[in-house]
Amino acid sequence: MTMFPAMVLGGLLGAVAGVLLLLCVCCLCRRHAKQKPQVYGGIIHPTLIPGFLKKPSPIQPLSSAKLPPVPAPLDTLTGVQPPTQPGHRPDPLVNTPLPGSDGVLEDTDCFEEKNFSSQKEQRTVPSTQLEQHKFINDCIRKSKGKLHFALQYNADCSELKIVVMEASGLPKTDKMGFCDPFVVMSLHTRALCRKAETSIKTQTLSPTWNESFSFNLTSTEIAEGSLILSLFDCDKFSRCNFIGDVRFRLADVNLTSGHSTWWQLTAPEKGGNVDMGELLFAIGYLPTANRLVVVIMKARNLCSKMLKDCADLSVKLTLWHQSTRLKKKQTKRVRCKLSPVWNEVIMFEVPLDHLGSVALELILVSFEQAGQASAVGRCSVSARASGLGAKHWQEMVSNPRKQIAMWHAVS
Repeated sequence: MTMFPAMVLGGLLGAVAGVLLLLCVCCLCRRHAKQKPQVYGGIIHPTLIPGFLKKPSPIQPLSSAKLPPVPAPLDTLTGVQPPTQPGHRPDPLVNTPLPGSDGVLEDTDCFEEKNFSSQKEQRTVPSTQLEQHKFINDCIRKSKGKLHFALQYNADCSELKIVVMEASGLPKTDKMGFCDPFVVMSLHTRALCRKAETSIKTQTLSPTWNESFSFNLTSTEIAEGSLILSLFDCDKFSRCNFIGDVRFRLADVNLTSGHSTWWQLTAPEKGGNVDMGELLFAIGYLPTANRLVVVIMKARNLCSKMLKDCADLSVKLTLWHQSTRLKKKQTKRVRCKLSPVWNEVIMFEVPLDHLGSVALELILVSFEQAGQASAVGRCSVSARASGLGAKHWQEMVSNPRKQIAMWHAVS
């Protein structure tokens, strides 16, 4: 009787052990089935999207596959394709040239750029059309519009009357396709320069002014004088951008008829200057002390539109030796107006043997309320300068220990 319970207990333990062993085997099988396939060499196996079945495409041998025909290479001397044998089809893997020379792959961007340039070269245009397009582009680039005005001189009262009427065909200077133009008149004679300005017309390419101006001129001043009508554009920051001008001598124009005329606006040549006013200063040289003495006196006829937001004015002087800046000095600031006065003396030490190789540059600087500085115009004097700059310097050298004063146009 005691052996029967022992046999039952042993059977139960064996059954429990078998069940546990079976569970362990099942767990190992499940874990092995859930493991993801490993990725070798950076190859990622794509997964199928549910609802779509991936159908394998039949693999065709190379001989039966339909490949695009490859043109035969051109002969390097004749430029003609050599005849191919009947039934011969070039192998695309052998005869197709790779990008680059000597079988070396080039950069993709460079290859695409070469193809684009070759396509552009293939689109040939007849020479007559090229000349016509070039002529039209040059005209568009040089065109600055036209200005309509009238001149009349009354010899009895020695008065020159200028009527600025309108302009047309002005270039677009803002994002809206308009400009804000105004005209500055500069009447130059041997003794002085007089200026006047029209009002600003906003957002238009064909402004109308009909404004008249009068200048007292003698017949002698008419014979030697010249007139410049400069057209500017004023942007939203009150900065003036030069568009074009009309320049002529008064003696070359019929001033008695008073008829109006249209004149084509022209831009100055590359490196050309536009007068923004005049600066009076004197220069002198002291040989014993090796001193160059500069007296900044005053300015006049400054462009009022350029000084709209100006608070102070100053003159910056720079002494140059060829392309090297030797010394830089600046005058005091004065209240901004159209005819500021400084009367300030500035000296530079210059040896006598270097007097012919140095240059003095003067820049008229305007300062806004916020302290931002901008150049209004500049001028220079030296032995190698042109025009009045060379004449002023030569008179200083010819008259040592003497101050020579002249008016200079700043541009």
